[in-house]
Amino acid sequence: MKFQTIKPENTKYTYSNEKGVLEFIEVIEDMLKSNLVEFGKTNEKPLAKTINILKSTTSSQEFYTNKALNSFATDMLTRAFSYYYWDTKSFQNTPLRSLQDFISLQVTNQLPFFISRIFASHLKKVRYDFYHTSQNKLFDIFGQILNKLPNDGWCSVDEIFYFCKSNNLRFDFESRHKTSSYYMECEFTQNDGEDYEAELHCDDYYYQILFFEPIVSALMFYLGALGILELKYDEPKSRYNIKAMDKEYISVWDSLEYVKLTDLGLFISGYTKSYKPKVETNKDSYIKFDEYKPIITINKTNTIISAKLELFADILDNSNMIKDGETRYILSYSKIFKDCKTYKALELKIEAFYKIFDTKPPEIFDKFFDDIKSKSNMLKKDLKQVVIELKNDMRLLNLFMTNKKLQSIIIKASGYRILVLKKDLPKLTKIVKDNGFFIEF
Repeated sequence: MKFQTIKPENTKYTYSNEKGVLEFIEVIEDMLKSNLVEFGKTNEKPLAKTINILKSTTSSQEFYTNKALNSFATDMLTRAFSYYYWDTKSFQNTPLRSLQDFISLQVTNQLPFFISRIFASHLKKVRYDFYHTSQNKLFDIFGQILNKLPNDGWCSVDEIFYFCKSNNLRFDFESRHKTSSYYMECEFTQNDGEDYEAELHCDDYYYQILFFEPIVSALMFYLGALGILELKYDEPKSRYNIKAMDKEYISVWDSLEYVKLTDLGLFISGYTKSYKPKVETNKDSYIKFDEYKPIITINKTNTIISAKLELFADILDNSNMIKDGETRYILSYSKIFKDCKTYKALELKIEAFYKIFDTKPPEIFDKFFDDIKSKSNMLKKDLKQVVIELKNDMRLLNLFMTNKKLQSIIIKASGYRILVLKKDLPKLTKIVKDNGFFIEF
């Protein structure tokens, strides 16, 4: 029996990312293949630079307008599809197929990616270990919820929670014992009206309030970001007399009121047999090449191309020649050579430059790169020779000036420095020591 379809009351936010998620997949695929998606040292959180590029180049929606909370959707999607790409090594031939494949792997826990790190970020002492931590039960429970969602309208989140509680549905990432050790520092109001502060644990008493409902709500937001659910909610505010320290909520996922399946969600869930993605083309693809210098002009709003060009070029500050809304780049030796430790790496980087564009740049760019190649490796270092510096001591200097055996192995002398072959160092060391001078190299 399905949950009751209801007419929702007014909420501050109505969220749908049905179109945005498919566009997001298309853009992040391009960025991942171009090594433009950057994570922190632990490979868990994408850098702000990456988040900002994705936010500004796709129509994917954020959950909140508040600056402190307005990157959650992009953050989750970036992590999700980065781990998908790293694990599978490729995307499918369309964004829709990639989304289907990703969700299939996610709900069956076949990706080394724990989205629940974000879901449970309000709690402390949560541990994640690939071999012991599982999200299977969480997704199993949502599978039961999904089967009960109406396919023609809104459903109350209160009804979803009531269904879960009355059917004793429960999940744990590690074990029931481990869950009871998770905690958060809370403010709460007692029956006497007094406010208190305490460290509350997710034991049987607080399990529903601190663990189950916040994480299931977070999962529904996540499915909203994936375009599966449409959401209605307000600013995060606790439903209970408990809230996080100095916050109005237990977790940022509080205040979710209603959910419904999108057309995309109906297709992914098997309720409909086909889905026609609504993807718009990028209108900011204007690119102009200079015929006489390695200069490229693009729209300022084209941040994907801009991010790629920054690996090869510097911004050309020539305001009298730039139209409003344009940015000019000029190829830069330092940018091109960066991270190229071998000639092969340089060749690959030059090849990557040409892959940025749909049309071939003019001949001036070929000449620029041919010139770089022709001037490569003109300096060689000879590791077979060693420079030795002598101390200004007349006894030592006299030895080197008069000893014929030493003179025979010296290639060149200048000032107090001599040049010898590395293979002759043992011979030089023996002669010097035999004459009473102790050395160590």
